[in-house]
Amino acid sequence: MKKKYIKILILLSALFMLISTGLGGYTYAKYISAVKGDGELDVAKWTFKVNSNTEQMETIKLSDTILRSVDNTLINSGKIAPGMQGLFMINIDATGTDVGVRYDVEFSNEQNKPANLKFVYGGETYNTLQEINDVITGEIYAYEEDKTVNVGIAWIWPYETGYSAEEIKQNNIQDTIDGQNDLDYTFDITVTGSQMEIQMY
Repeated sequence: MKKKYIKILILLSALFMLISTGLGGYTYAKYISAVKGDGELDVAKWTFKVNSNTEQMETIKLSDTILRSVDNTLINSGKIAPGMQGLFMINIDATGTDVGVRYDVEFSNEQNKPANLKFVYGGETYNTLQEINDVITGEIYAYEEDKTVNVGIAWIWPYETGYSAEEIKQNNIQDTIDGQNDLDYTFDITVTGSQMEIQMY
């Protein structure tokens, strides 16, 4: 009988331990709260135009940029000759962009330039447009209200070129050769806009 009581007592103790362990597990449960939100990234806008175009600008014809009107009894319309000069413009427009812009103007592939045709930029005279490469460059800062830059390049074909009578004579011969060859002067322009490097402080 005593043995039976001991068995029942052991069984009841084991059952009590199981119940108390399970209840104890619930006693130690933790509070958890979840608060949800949204992430957002506002990317800076980029815009870059040259002569109002985003990909391909119109052909610049020097004959369309003559500074003074010419008597059409002296030269046919749409042509240039010694004694004429002009100015062509490259309009760089970063209006609407949210970042600083660095711009570079590069000329390439000059073909059939009259020998005595010169270009003037920044007070300096150049024999070819390609000599101006690496000169026309600058920055447009993000905070600027006016984000346009107008680059003006003058051209001049002097009526007479040279200082001495012999130089003038030789250059007149060269101008005559260029006129006889009916030169079709062409060149390529590439205007590159790139985001200025951001410095982190």
